[in-house]
Amino acid sequence: PDSDAESSSVAESSSVAESSSVADSSSEAELPFVPDSEADSSSVADSSSVADSSSEADSSSEADDSSSTVDPVVVAPEMLSFSFTLGGQIGVNCDYEIADEYVNGNYTVKAVFTNGDETITVDLDKSQTTTVSGTTAYRFTLPVASCNMTELYTAVVVVTDANGNEVVRSDEDSVSVNKCMRSLTNSGGDLGKALANALRTYGYYSQMKFNTDATLPTTSPLDLSDVTLVTVKDYKKTTTTFSSDDKVTMGETALLLESETIIRYYISDLNGLSAEGMTLSYTSVNGTTGTAEVKYSEEKGMYYAEITNIGATQLSDMFTAYFVSNGAQVSDAVTFGAYSHVFSTLRTGTNENDINLAKALYKYGVAATDYIG
Repeated sequence: PDSDAESSSVAESSSVAESSSVADSSSEAELPFVPDSEADSSSVADSSSVADSSSEADSSSEADDSSSTVDPVVVAPEMLSFSFTLGGQIGVNCDYEIADEYVNGNYTVKAVFTNGDETITVDLDKSQTTTVSGTTAYRFTLPVASCNMTELYTAVVVVTDANGNEVVRSDEDSVSVNKCMRSLTNSGGDLGKALANALRTYGYYSQMKFNTDATLPTTSPLDLSDVTLVTVKDYKKTTTTFSSDDKVTMGETALLLESETIIRYYISDLNGLSAEGMTLSYTSVNGTTGTAEVKYSEEKGMYYAEITNIGATQLSDMFTAYFVSNGAQVSDAVTFGAYSHVFSTLRTGTNENDINLAKALYKYGVAATDYIG
């Protein structure tokens, strides 16, 4: 193994990532949920109940004209559909019909997702809307770690007033990535079935590595023997030296696999430079550019910056990144992508779980690209 391969192989052991609670709802990566018989009864709203609830609200409002202490809005938020997203993160989009008075009035609207001791809260973003059977719905996305795709989450939308008092809440619904995968298997055609199987395999090996306390799902992972070092040989990490007396020393480059896929670049030595105001500048193979702020890791004792929200169809993208201070480059440039991690693991890895997870990540990326296009 050369030094490049060694420095990037650290990635597979990273199990903690800062998961974004604000979901990426990229429409091109959204996989529509087609309810099967099980999901139909638990998570897809009966459209007739919308009309029924509205009529109750009208009659209640008329009856309460003489009272100024009763909130005239009585229609609870209602889930109309849920779907699968592979945008910047793996997750479940939950679409709710919510009364305009709650959306535009002096209320706070949040979706609360629970699974045992885990609680994830997502604030209403009025710009995140979709249309379900002609009805405007507001979208809340549950980010799901790759090792938790079989976990069942309880979803509820809660409305509180300006004083923090609960006004109304939706019925509880059960959602999971696994439900969406099952629907995709049944109704997504050959490419949809291939994606569901690849994602299920990725989740299986991710759970085996990161979520050892949970019972593994009863699934048959895909055969991964066709993913070899030759398959990913074009994704080897490379470094372009920057010649300057004033530059930081680049450390390891890590891939974090949670609900988001994240590439993290470390600085092993500032060499007398200040980290204040320092950023990471990066360009992807397709020309997309961006910057990221430098943060400090107490665990590692090093500064770092991240490229976040790498979608399923971007797993094959290579990113060239370097650190910048006062508008000038101050580090070598490192070219790395998610498949660079696969290459490094297959080249130097000895742990079977790590190798299988890396291969499954590759299979998932290929299947997602084939399905989404």
